[in-house]
Amino acid sequence: MILAEIRMAKLAYRTYPLPDAIQPRLVLKGIPPNAPVDETHSDLSAQELRVVKISQITNTHKTT
Repeated sequence: MILAEIRMAKLAYRTYPLPDAIQPRLVLKGIPPNAPVDETHSDLSAQELRVVKISQITNTHKTT
């Protein structure tokens, strides 16, 4: 009902998700680049963590 009133008045508004609706994200450091992704996925699943996506972040700067 409130949103209908806001739209009728043509007001600008924003909606934000509740903090409980946002899924936490994890960054795991120290895993070797040659570690298999499926092994990491199974380890996280064994710890009852829901895995959506696993990607490896690498340094693209080649001077170091």
